[in-house]
Amino acid sequence: MTLYIEPGRPINLGPLVPLGEGGQGVVLGLLDEPGVCFKFFLEPSEDLDRRVNGLLKQRPTEWPDGGEQVIAWPKWPLRDETGRIRSVVLPRFDGASLYALFDADQRLEFLDHPTWATCLQAAIRISSIYRQLHRVDVVIGDVSPNNLIVDRSGRVALIDCDSVQFVDDWSREVFPADMATREYCSPEALGSPARHLAPSHDLFGMAILLCQLLMDGDHPFEGRPLRGPDHGVEGNIREGTSALFTPERLVPVAGRLDLRVLPRVVQQLAFRALSQGHTHPHVRPSAAEWERVLRGVLNDLLGCPRNANHFFPAALGPCPWCARYDAGIADHFPSGSRGLR
Repeated sequence: MTLYIEPGRPINLGPLVPLGEGGQGVVLGLLDEPGVCFKFFLEPSEDLDRRVNGLLKQRPTEWPDGGEQVIAWPKWPLRDETGRIRSVVLPRFDGASLYALFDADQRLEFLDHPTWATCLQAAIRISSIYRQLHRVDVVIGDVSPNNLIVDRSGRVALIDCDSVQFVDDWSREVFPADMATREYCSPEALGSPARHLAPSHDLFGMAILLCQLLMDGDHPFEGRPLRGPDHGVEGNIREGTSALFTPERLVPVAGRLDLRVLPRVVQQLAFRALSQGHTHPHVRPSAAEWERVLRGVLNDLLGCPRNANHFFPAALGPCPWCARYDAGIADHFPSGSRGLR
């Protein structure tokens, strides 16, 4: 099939290599061009044409394709001979899913500096991405670690941007978010799926992601209830049962990180987002507030004299990672001289 970058101007892509796939399409890259990739849609349609055309008009000019965080927004469409959009050109960003930062072994494999400081920097970059999108009234909708890619230095990219919720600036047509990951859904979206989501929906799931990054991958709503049936993470979100703020409702898990490994200012943000904000979405902290507070924490980090890979907020006192290791718990930020137990 011949594709056209504009009417009468065909484009020769050459050999393509698979980079990823999802429910809406497959992503392919060029062998000799690391800066771009192509998403080919499985079901082209008139509705998809309107969505992609709206996305292309939405992109603010100040969003960079490089830097500490990347928003992989569609750059231009590729059409078939009938004018139907078959593919979009995207910025390419190579790395691992954010899930890699939730696991100690994967951090060692995928990061140049597998430290808590790198996880904190990733959290700052994610909150910055959400801030930039919310500023132009874009709601991500499908909050998920799978939609965030991290490279070896800890830079972060948001992918699958074609499924976000936005309003076409010209036609004023509202395009709803197409996808959802229920383990990161807000309680209001789980209880009554709405066609139009508020930014506060994103802020609930984003807070879960940030807590996971800062608490060694532990999902705040993961755990088995002490009483009643176990409906998994989704059920705990519905009930407001959190390992951080209602641990008495869950079966204790040995070695699980305590909320006290976070500085007080971060604990307060998490409480507003996930506890108070469970039933009052308007009190959830904005992405801008998260970014500002986390940058303050980064500026206040201390290094550990015993382990060069241990970083922690100065307000916590002695190194919490060494305290866990000394108590016989695995060191999830090990130096070269000692590994995971």
